[in-house]
Amino acid sequence: MSAEIAVECIMCLLEKSSVRLLLNISLTATFTLQSFVFYKFTNDLVTQSVATADVIYNETNWICYNKPVQKNLQLMMVRSRKGLSLNAAIVGDMTLQTFTKGFNFPNK
Repeated sequence: MSAEIAVECIMCLLEKSSVRLLLNISLTATFTLQSFVFYKFTNDLVTQSVATADVIYNETNWICYNKPVQKNLQLMMVRSRKGLSLNAAIVGDMTLQTFTKGFNFPNK
């Protein structure tokens, strides 16, 4: 009788720990997915901001505009070469490269 109770107690503990493990796995997966989506969109924004100069130069007839417009477009081209940089307090630049650094474990 006591062996059956012990087995039932062990099974109950295993079920609780399994539920806890599944909960931890699902929370970790959810956090990772949410982080990836955020990093992906910020990375796309940074990439597109750098591509702005190429679009202005190659896909517009910027030389045909009057001087003030040409000057503004040239300033936009120069400024967009630097690109945007979105920073988080501890993380630094919000790019996919920074996101994947979080998964690099040191070799022992």
